[in-house]
Amino acid sequence: MSITVPLETMAARLPWGSEWLVSWSRHPLSKEPVQGFAWRSAQDREGLSLELSGTSAVMAGYASSPACEVFFAGELYNRDELCRELSLPAGSRDAELVLSAWQAWSSRAFLRIEGLFAIIISDVRDRALWAVRDPMGCHPLFFARAEDGLLFSDSIAVLLRHPSISREINRLKLAQMSFNCYGQPHETFYEVVHKVPPAHYLRATGQSWDLEHYWSLPEPRPVEEYSIQEARENYSREFARAVARGNKRGGQPLILLSGGLDSISVAAQSADISRSRGEAGPMALSLQFPHPDCDERPVQEAVGRALALRQVIMSFDEAVGERGLVAEGLALTPKLSAPLSNTWRPAYLPLVNAAQHLGNGVVLTGIGGDEWLGVSPLYMADLLRAGRFTQAARMLGEQLRSFNLPLGSALRFQLWNSGLRPLLIGGVRPIVTSVAPPLARAVWRRRQKVPVWVAPDAELKQRLRFCLEEEVEKQFATPAIRGRYGYYKSDSIASYIHPLASGDREEDFEVGKLVGQRFYHPYWDARLIHCLCRVPPELLAYSGYSKGLVRGPVAKRFAGLGLERKKKVSALSFYMELMKRELTPAWEKLGGPKKLTEMGVVDQRLLAAEKNYMIGGGPRQLHRVWELLNMESWTRERV
Repeated sequence: MSITVPLETMAARLPWGSEWLVSWSRHPLSKEPVQGFAWRSAQDREGLSLELSGTSAVMAGYASSPACEVFFAGELYNRDELCRELSLPAGSRDAELVLSAWQAWSSRAFLRIEGLFAIIISDVRDRALWAVRDPMGCHPLFFARAEDGLLFSDSIAVLLRHPSISREINRLKLAQMSFNCYGQPHETFYEVVHKVPPAHYLRATGQSWDLEHYWSLPEPRPVEEYSIQEARENYSREFARAVARGNKRGGQPLILLSGGLDSISVAAQSADISRSRGEAGPMALSLQFPHPDCDERPVQEAVGRALALRQVIMSFDEAVGERGLVAEGLALTPKLSAPLSNTWRPAYLPLVNAAQHLGNGVVLTGIGGDEWLGVSPLYMADLLRAGRFTQAARMLGEQLRSFNLPLGSALRFQLWNSGLRPLLIGGVRPIVTSVAPPLARAVWRRRQKVPVWVAPDAELKQRLRFCLEEEVEKQFATPAIRGRYGYYKSDSIASYIHPLASGDREEDFEVGKLVGQRFYHPYWDARLIHCLCRVPPELLAYSGYSKGLVRGPVAKRFAGLGLERKKKVSALSFYMELMKRELTPAWEKLGGPKKLTEMGVVDQRLLAAEKNYMIGGGPRQLHRVWELLNMESWTRERV
């Protein structure tokens, strides 16, 4: 399969944002190549070969040997390390490094490659194809079966351009999303398009494929073996490395700067890196919310001044304009490959667009800090199970000091929802499933609470019931949660595998290409997350407050802003006021979910009876109404 590729096409890597399509099949599939270029390798003994379609630069992602072929899209972080270990020249292309890593370590290479990536490997030795996505899923990887092969891309839109790929909407996924059921990690909103979940690889042989988990979070080290000083040093080193990866030389990055600890820490680290190179610090972009609960302008301006950053501040009303957040969101969602995931995104995009000519194409954020810097509430279950009531009381105090929650709500959430309830379920489940399976099934079915207006179509309702029954049966196979940090770790796994989490990263990638800006989240760096997960939860606090590893250094650097005791700012009240004001006009303008009703996803007549109740309800009910309108607006452009 060795081939000769023109040298002018051999850049170090495939440029970010390039469109590409890779097929693995017996016959040419790219009848209409993406952007006019297509190239096909020689067939193997099974008659299969890779076909690349895109711009001529797509060949920069390709490398081959007599035994295998590799396509790489994304960015390698540990190039120097791989070059040393594999005895390769420093100027080797990313694809060549991945090829050598695969030949040396086979699938173990996935654990030794660091970066944001989608990798496709065709290996003659095991007559299989492998497709892998980076551990945190920051680089998407989608695939679809076509004729006698598989198609891959990091863009659903590119896959759908292929004439053999059906555009049929996944009605089941729409029905599930209408009542906050999220389906399987590999599903998308199209019937024949799937995705490789974060930290997974796909292995295909002939007409079959399966998905395997290749990267896992480590167990926290026992607190007796880990000092706070060691935790701080390890965090500081890995955090600096993560921010540096997004702080490329040449031009200013942009930084979405709120008044929160996470984005402040990223801004400070980025500024330090830039100044050490003799370059200007990042350009700060700050959104000013009009509600007193979430107006952080004084802190945003103070941090900007302290770091001597150029800063663009835009009011929320200016960002969303006269139409408002909901209407702007409903206008944005048809442009995406899935219904809008981040409800606030329409407010931030005008801010990014206003300053994009001033930056270098990278937008830094503090996203991910909430997931990885704090202590999961489920750690309460671990503490109560072990009888560590003093530590449980300390954790409850930390949460009360760090979050603006009413005492009653905080106690109920911490002690019942996150503590006693998981323990009760974990203790009762094995008994009930073994002694009274019918009772267990009846209880789990009742907890699913499918609204009467969901899936009026008989065929769709049957599919939905089948999926829900599968979820019920999974309860019988759920292993008991064990270990000192068992509940704590189970919540961390959901933070990156869950369809909502991976969907957010995929939307960041797609929206970034739309606006010509690459969104980079240092706190979603796999190596930093691995480091943070090794820190015992007891050490993640600082003087009785959450996010201790970042709170201490940030509060010291920006003395006088009260960051050492700053509570998490919540926009919940503002969100509810906004939704209650804007959802009804948006519903009336759309005429309700007419297209979803035509598709048999919802029954608009039954839904109308509950609409006013939901709009007058709490955040969950309001979000459900938004999700219905969001899916309706997205679907109308496609059906």
